[in-house]
Amino acid sequence: MNELSDYDLLLAVRKLPHILIEMMKKYPGRIFVAGGYLRSVITGDSISDIDVFTDTPILARACAGWVAQESKKKLIETKNALTIYTRPHPIQFIHRWTFKKPEECVQSFDFTIARAAIWWASTGTLVDNVAKTETPQGVWRSTCDERFYPDLAARRLVYCSPVRIEEAGGSMLRVLKFYSRGFRIPIDSLAAVMARTVSGVNYLENMPEHEVAMVISGLLREVDPLIDPDHISHLASHKGSDDGR
Repeated sequence: MNELSDYDLLLAVRKLPHILIEMMKKYPGRIFVAGGYLRSVITGDSISDIDVFTDTPILARACAGWVAQESKKKLIETKNALTIYTRPHPIQFIHRWTFKKPEECVQSFDFTIARAAIWWASTGTLVDNVAKTETPQGVWRSTCDERFYPDLAARRLVYCSPVRIEEAGGSMLRVLKFYSRGFRIPIDSLAAVMARTVSGVNYLENMPEHEVAMVISGLLREVDPLIDPDHISHLASHKGSDDGR
């Protein structure tokens, strides 16, 4: 794992709502902002919302309730998150997926261009991962995938086949969203997204997902060999190799 540049880290922090910064400093190392917010800040795109992850569902609910109360905004709950429509950007506290470390959170994202996180790390003594003081001294920290910057610069969607519980087709819908924004997806990553979708509906259930992805990659290339003439592989399962043959 790498880190964000100092400039991007500072820019991301500056754009966070003060109420969220206050919460992150209250629970150092237990609350992290990750995913689309950081991507949008770095690329200069419009920010749709801020996804906040915690180490327990209880903390996510407590933080969401406090932000809603302090901002005097309505709290809306779904099966994945608790959303408060603060200004200038809504804040979503994710309660369905929780992580003990920000690195674990980053690795749960499906595309490399979302694999980044920032958090407040206390420099003081911690007891059960909670600072002794209410206003701990600390420093802003970050982590990101080694391909985060290169793929973001190339506007390339590289799928990571994360191990997580999710609805079938979720990644496919994100492919459509990013494609409309000018991103392009390598053929093997598209095949892997399709494999996740197929596996999610119990089709070819006896075949491992990465094997389904390889089969679909071959079929897609047969349909149109010119779509990927160099057979360049970007899948995590092919790490260390520049082609999928």
